[in-house]
Amino acid sequence: MNAQKIGYFVDSLQKTLARHRDTCPSCGALETTTVDQKLLVTRLVRCHECSLLFRTPTTSAAENAEFYQEDYSLGFTTDMPGDDELARLTASSFRGTSTDWTRYREILTALGVDPRARILDFGASWGYGSWQLMQAGYSVTAFEISRPRCRYAREKLGVDAYDDLKEIDGTFDVVFSAHVMEHVPSVAETIRYARSVLFPGGLFIAFTPNGSAAFRRANPLVWHKMWGQVHPQFLDDRFYMKAFHGSPLLLTSDPFDLDRIASWSKLETTTFGLGGPELLVVARP
Repeated sequence: MNAQKIGYFVDSLQKTLARHRDTCPSCGALETTTVDQKLLVTRLVRCHECSLLFRTPTTSAAENAEFYQEDYSLGFTTDMPGDDELARLTASSFRGTSTDWTRYREILTALGVDPRARILDFGASWGYGSWQLMQAGYSVTAFEISRPRCRYAREKLGVDAYDDLKEIDGTFDVVFSAHVMEHVPSVAETIRYARSVLFPGGLFIAFTPNGSAAFRRANPLVWHKMWGQVHPQFLDDRFYMKAFHGSPLLLTSDPFDLDRIASWSKLETTTFGLGGPELLVVARP
C-alpha cells in the first residue's frame, strides 16, 4: 500500500470513527443504502433521493480541490510531457496513445455534432483532448481545475483554457467531459452549470466509469475496483435517468455501436448495451 492509499485509509478511518455524516454530495440528502464496501472503512452507497452512487466517508469541496491541485496523478493523462515529447505527440496527433481521442471524435460525428460547433471541454487536464478537437475544426473552450495543467494547455497547446468557471463566457453547442464527472464534488451542480451554458437543443456528453448493475453483473471484480479515493462518485443509468428526467437521453457503454448512436433521434430516451466498463450519457436538456 503506497503513501497515498495509507493516507486515504487513515483519513477514512478517522471520519468513520467520528461518525462523519454520509450526506449525498450531489443533493444533500441523508438517506442511503450500502451497495459495496472496501477496506472496512469505506462504503459505496446509493442516495435515496437522487440515486447517485457515492463513496463514504465523503470528501468536502475544499478537500477535493486540494487533492486535484497537488496529489492527483493518473500517468499519461495527468503528467505533462516535456517539449520534445509534446512535439512528437502533436506530430502524430496522439495516435496510438492512451490520450488518442479518435473514438470520441467518431462519437461526436455519429451524434451529428457540426464540425464547427462550440464545445466546452469540461475537465481538460493538460489540453490533449481539447487540442485534438481543435484540429478537427471545433471551436473549443476548456475548463481545468488544476492550475498547472490549465496553464500548460494554454501555453503549450494554444488552448483557450480556464481554471475558474466564472471566467468562461458565452454559450455552447456541446458540454463535453471525458472521465471527469466521477471526480467532481457535486454532480448535480455540474449538470446545472452545463444546462446554464448550453444553447437550446445543445448536448451534454459525458464518459465515465460504468457503475451500472449490468456492468457489475458482467464483471463484478472490475466494477468493485472502479470506485474509491480517485472516483468518489460512480455514475450509472439509474442516476442519469433521474437527473435528466423529462429530457431526451442516450445511455450506452463500450464497445460503442456508432450506427445505433447515429440512429438516436434526440427526441426520446434510448438505452442499450450497458455491460461495458465505460459509460456514455448524452442528454439534450
